[in-house]
Amino acid sequence: MTPKGEDKAKALRPRLTALQFDVVYSSPMLRARRTAELAGFADPQITPLLQEVDYGRYEGLTSQQIHQQDPGWELYKDGSPGGETPAQIYARAERFTELASSRGEGRVLAFAHGHILRAVGAAWIHADITVATGLWLDVATVVIGTFVVMAALGFSLNNLTLFGLVLAIGIVVDDAIVVVEAVEHHIEHGLSPRDATIKAMQQVSGPVI
Repeated sequence: MTPKGEDKAKALRPRLTALQFDVVYSSPMLRARRTAELAGFADPQITPLLQEVDYGRYEGLTSQQIHQQDPGWELYKDGSPGGETPAQIYARAERFTELASSRGEGRVLAFAHGHILRAVGAAWIHADITVATGLWLDVATVVIGTFVVMAALGFSLNNLTLFGLVLAIGIVVDDAIVVVEAVEHHIEHGLSPRDATIKAMQQVSGPVI
């Protein structure tokens, strides 16, 4: 983890430790376990179901580097060569939702990674794995903050409250990310920043509105 990441994890501690969770899960990967520790949960239940997606031969590459090799690549549509397929990612996400659901109406907290958490979100609402592409969880404080408010109000984790979580994420970040990524996509395909912006807005203005 970077120092900035550690500071963000520490900032979660007073908010989360004020709540009672019936079970806390974590990915076995070091950065997730370290986040849990800094947030006040030094002994979470480790489950490989929350491990980040296996990127196979794409491990260690940025999305931009991958798109240079394969311009049309999308993780939840194509999977990764030598790594997990979309079906395998979704199956693992479903197994975690089953594990979390086994707690009944209890409060569950999970520390994991962006791509697998998006898949978990799609699996929880029984949506197709490709829906995970639009579930942006990069702003962790939005996600955790929504859970905190839900817990404080006594809401359980169910389809309705997960839908509320998805809306909270979307309201804060989704529109901006859609525009920025659309512009970036056209720049990568040779358009100037101005032309890329114009073309992107022509394509996404309707969905954004």
